[in-house]
Amino acid sequence: MALEPEEPEIVTIRDGTVLYVRRVHRTDKPHFEKGFAKLSRESRYFRFLADRKELTEADLTYLTEVDFDQHYAIVAFTRDENDDIIGVGVARYVRLPGRPDAAEVAVTVADDYQRRGVGTMLYDRLLAAARAAGITVLRSDIHFENRGIRELLERAAPATVIGREGVVVTLELKI
Repeated sequence: MALEPEEPEIVTIRDGTVLYVRRVHRTDKPHFEKGFAKLSRESRYFRFLADRKELTEADLTYLTEVDFDQHYAIVAFTRDENDDIIGVGVARYVRLPGRPDAAEVAVTVADDYQRRGVGTMLYDRLLAAARAAGITVLRSDIHFENRGIRELLERAAPATVIGREGVVVTLELKI
């Protein structure tokens, strides 16, 4: 049974911007497409570790049709003058196969909202949900030049480099 979108939490970030935060829902597909199209090439590359120009239908299904057990995701958005949703950021974890205590984590913030506290706000909520779900280890594959995400991840605990392949570093931290 699909979860219905709940009332969003209203959050004011440090610069005074009001955002809405809620669980991702399957009806968010068009918002993910629009948000992805607005990401800079660097932001897309840092998130997907590849030079992607668009999201496929399979990507959109994966990113928006989550079960909130194995795959948990929240989204932050604002609204324009027509009350249309403008995506600002998303945070998710996906449990690792065979490791119910561990999950891969990812956070993406729209370029216009980076360094404004959105990533921190989403990550804090994601950490709380992960801990409540019994997750004690987070893992993330990041581009070695992406210092912003490394600093964000290490807000919870120091990260250990457990692997490196080319420009991709695999970090793990105990929460």
